[in-house]
Amino acid sequence: MKKISCTLFFLTIAFFSLAQTLQISTGSASVTEAINAVKYDPSDGGTVQVGHITNAGTGQDCFIAKYNSFHQLVWQKYISNNGTDDLFQVIVCANGEYVATGIFVVSGTMRGFICRVNNTNGNIIWANTSDGTNSPNGDKFYDVYETANKNLAVAGVTNFASGQTNGLAVLFDTNGALIWSRVSNYFSADEFYTVNQLPNNDLIFAGFYNVGSNYNAVILEINENTAAISSQKVYSISTTIPGVPLTLNSLWASRCYVKNGTVVFLYSLFEGFGSNGYGVVYNYDLLTKNLVGNIYYHTGLTSGANYSFYPIGANDILYANSYNTTSTTVISRVTNGIVAFDRKINSPAVSIVCMDSYNGNFISGGYVNNNPDLDVYNLASVVSFPVSATPCTVADYNKLVLQPANLVAVSSSPIVLSAISPITNITNAVTSTN
Repeated sequence: MKKISCTLFFLTIAFFSLAQTLQISTGSASVTEAINAVKYDPSDGGTVQVGHITNAGTGQDCFIAKYNSFHQLVWQKYISNNGTDDLFQVIVCANGEYVATGIFVVSGTMRGFICRVNNTNGNIIWANTSDGTNSPNGDKFYDVYETANKNLAVAGVTNFASGQTNGLAVLFDTNGALIWSRVSNYFSADEFYTVNQLPNNDLIFAGFYNVGSNYNAVILEINENTAAISSQKVYSISTTIPGVPLTLNSLWASRCYVKNGTVVFLYSLFEGFGSNGYGVVYNYDLLTKNLVGNIYYHTGLTSGANYSFYPIGANDILYANSYNTTSTTVISRVTNGIVAFDRKINSPAVSIVCMDSYNGNFISGGYVNNNPDLDVYNLASVVSFPVSATPCTVADYNKLVLQPANLVAVSSSPIVLSAISPITNITNAVTSTN
């Protein structure tokens, strides 16, 4: 097992603010960063964000940074390691500590990675990889959720190769010890992208499985104690959007939220693999297992690249969509099916890939298009988005279209979960310095 070091890396932080909007750009000519996930820390009103940073000699490294409620940098760390590493998700645990998941190269092979981090100084408490799967093509840990029992449920994929991927579900205890791990034995490609916990304490995993040239959505409810599947439903779709010549027939989940007993999913909808995509926001009926919601798209804008959303409450959603062809990002708030505000950000164009909300504000993270040496960190009220901001230009767009896209669950169950080899613990190999 290669040795890992975690080094403090200070960068110059530039602050720009006007009215309710704050943008922080971090980086330099020799350093590239991208933020994949951001979370509010309710203990102090600050935030934690994760992603990757590029460094000479080691390539792309896992990156995590902590800001206080005044938007000042408290600490930031990267894990120096040869290979292409990244963090995809971060959560704030009940005891205040952070847990992040992503990928980490071990002996030349990409592995799923999870680490628990001290929130006060950024030191790693423990870290695990999926080296024990022995997958020749590597693994990824996409998402993590802390259960009511303080366990850590992870959604991911093993054997990461075209047409060969298999969904991976893992449960760790609070100290990083493996409780159980399960892998799909579906004959074609499938992946688990997101995980959460239902009111009955079952875990809910969602992702996709491959059928011919299409991708069908799949949702599994899994008993936390036994790892048995208590419910599995599959969803197919075939629809069109005015002005788009393609039939949209592939659907997979990217994020799940459970708030006040309501389950909300963000799905990506597209034609085949690698084509232009659109966001779909669904409510999940716990009784019928049906998905009811809308396709979110803007007329005149195509080639959607990144989608992110956050449910403020029942039928109240913040939604962001970035478009490749126009280098445009639109942020919208939709309340009871009505667009409360709809704003376009440009100059420079910002790709927003993650959002979170706390105490009446929302935070978004990602990067500035056409300038990979900057990452972006925006803060605004969820009540109204300001008409202008610095250094971004924010303007009314008002072309958001919601098209119904309801799905009825199919009873077929193509995915069966079986046991895999133990996850490898690398706690003793991780060091951290201030």
